Amino acid sequence: MLPSEERCPRCTVQIAYCMCPHLESPIETHAHVVIVRHAREKLRPTNTAAIAAMTLARATLADYGEIGAPVIDIDGLIPEGAWLLYPDAREGASLVVRGAPPPSALMVLDGTWSQTQRLVRRHPRLGMLPRCALPPGPREWRPHLRHSDDPDRLLTMEAIAIYLALHEPGDAGARLMKMHRRFVAATLASRGQFVPPRWVETGATT
Repeated sequence: MLPSEERCPRCTVQIAYCMCPHLESPIETHAHVVIVRHAREKLRPTNTAAIAAMTLARATLADYGEIGAPVIDIDGLIPEGAWLLYPDAREGASLVVRGAPPPSALMVLDGTWSQTQRLVRRHPRLGMLPRCALPPGPREWRPHLRHSDDPDRLLTMEAIAIYLALHEPGDAGARLMKMHRRFVAATLASRGQFVPPRWVETGATT
């Protein structure tokens, strides 16, 4: 990894692969996207939450769990009419039906599976939100920024892009997915790994 001074202070990608030129036209969405990120994710160069928040016109990013930092009011971050984008929509949780009017706000938790589970358990209002799970099914080959036992596990920006493609009109989902792929390609290129340009440019969400 290059020294921090050789990384862009805004997008945190190495200067040679800076994402900022692609952030000039924020993506408009119906839903206000609120991303609650675990503090440990903040320091990871593979974290996509910050890029997602910078890419979307209506987005809020809040960090929690940082030692020595003021405790944030997570329940106070939840807008009226919000749904929770969550991979596990069991336990009788409501689901967003494809074609139904999208919610006015979308809560997204950014962290490991155990971190997000604890967050939901500890915040009753968050846990009571209707849950929106992305449909299961095979997806095309894609490069991975992190090693995981579950090949279908999605990064935060990728999950938001798929949600937008399924539940909001227009091209917001495809545009965000394209930004996600650019970030993946830039991060892997900084490690000396090659990602086919065609994969980056398609912006496919499934």
